[in-house]
Parts: sequence; structure tokens; C-alpha cells
Amino acid sequence: MASGRDRRVEPDPELGDHVAAGACAFDQLAEQRGGTSALDRGHAPALEPEHARLVHEMGHFVEARRQGLEPTLPTFIPFFGAFVTHAPVNPWRQALISLAGPFLGGLGAATIWVAGEASGSRLLQALGYFGFLLNLFNLLPIGFLDGGSIARSFRYLRLGGARDRAYLVGFAYVGLALALIAGMYGAYVHQHRL
Repeated sequence: MASGRDRRVEPDPELGDHVAAGACAFDQLAEQRGGTSALDRGHAPALEPEHARLVHEMGHFVEARRQGLEPTLPTFIPFFGAFVTHAPVNPWRQALISLAGPFLGGLGAATIWVAGEASGSRLLQALGYFGFLLNLFNLLPIGFLDGGSIARSFRYLRLGGARDRAYLVGFAYVGLALALIAGMYGAYVHQHRL
């Protein structure tokens, strides 16, 4: 008699047929109701969160490099987020680095959305919407998010005697948030539910 480690489980060939038949029936139903087939979508919906986070984090990376720092490449934490580390900087420079992520991420989302509009792809339009949403969420003024870093920089600049720079940071923050909201509005795809 073989031990538990030595036993091989043989796949049930009929199970694969049932799963495939179910997937095809679901896709046919979706196409009949005016939707697109999951088989047509490929892996794009699954990869979009990672793509959006990568573009966002590269914004931080590029701005930190532009400032002469030596940032790390983005580090991804599964199901949570990503980050780029760099040497400590003054509040003005930190605000610029923090704004760069949502800015480049918003440009990436806009690119996907425009490609969806040009091709008539509702999927790309929805993925653009998600990119705008992800970057807008990151602008919330909460602790470790970019918005929290920007809010701290704004406060330090305002109280530290650099009011003109503080107001520039505040203006850029509000302008970027409004641009992301406008992008979400433009990229919204009405969902047809059962």
C-alpha cells in the first residue's frame, strides 16, 4: 500500500468537460445579452490592478530619480499595494514625489480609456475607470497613502514659513483629484445586469 505522499490522484476527464461546457454556456448567455465573452477578454481584467499599480509606482520612482535620489524599484505586496523607498527629503521634495505617482497613474488610466474609446472596447473603458479610481483612492489624506504624505508636506510647508510652496502643493493636489474624478466620469461604463 502506498503512503499518502506516494499516491497519485488521477484527474477525472469528465470533470474538465463539465467545467468547459459550463464556461461556454455562460459565455453564450453573456453574448446573447449584449455582453462580451470572457474568452474574448483574456487576462486583461486580472492584470489591470498590477499594471495600474506599476505605472503609479513608476511615477514615484521617476520623480525621485529626477531629484537625484536613488530610489528602489517598486516592491509589491500581494492584495495590498506597492511602494518605492528613497532617502528622506524635505517636505517640498516629498510632496512632488508623492504627487508624481497619482499623476503618472492617471495618465496611464487615460491612455487605456482613450484606447477603449477609439476601439469601442467597453473592457478597456472600464479598466481606465478602475485606474482613475485606484489613483484617486491613493490621494485620500490617510497616513501611509500618497494623500497622507501630501497632507503632511502641506502642513509642514505652511507652518514652516513656505506658504507659497504649501499653496502650490494644495493646488496641485486638488487639481489632480478633480482631474481623476473627471476621468472616472468620462470612463464610466454603464453595467447591464440581469
